[in-house]
Amino acid sequence: MTIKTERLEITPLSLHHKEDMFNYAKSDIYEHTAGWKAHKDINETEAVIKMLIKLGNQYSIIYNKKMIGTIGLDFKDDEVTFGYALSEAYWNKGIMSEALRALIIYLFTETKCETLKATTFLNNYNSQNLLLKLGFKFIKVINELRDNKYTEFNLYELKKEEYERKSLPWQNMTTRK
Repeated sequence: MTIKTERLEITPLSLHHKEDMFNYAKSDIYEHTAGWKAHKDINETEAVIKMLIKLGNQYSIIYNKKMIGTIGLDFKDDEVTFGYALSEAYWNKGIMSEALRALIIYLFTETKCETLKATTFLNNYNSQNLLLKLGFKFIKVINELRDNKYTEFNLYELKKEEYERKSLPWQNMTTRK
């Protein structure tokens, strides 16, 4: 899958952009917003990328030929759960909103996806607000075992029928595959 929008390209994750990823992954801000520790060096970033590629359905967000974030998808039957991260330097510029709008359109029009789900840390208000703006509904707080400890997350969901019923202004945006 490759999706293009006016400003972005969402492409399969590769080692080609490991320096770009390291430049934002070395920040400790993501421990509090996404749950992963700051990368110590480029070798750690390379190992993370290799692990993510092995998982499958991991994508780079490319802006001006630079990788500035990632989106991971987990397909189960007609349900897709996704997670995302964006370089702090690109927060509040509408980039993740543009990327997720394109992804939602793609998943609901080009796949058998009937339900999209995403989780956020309880204190990640930016991601929570973004999901609500995109039409997701808060479902509940869930407890998940991660790194041998239980952590609470907010679960959000968007059903295809709700997406089709709502007339959100961004639903008519064009994406190119």
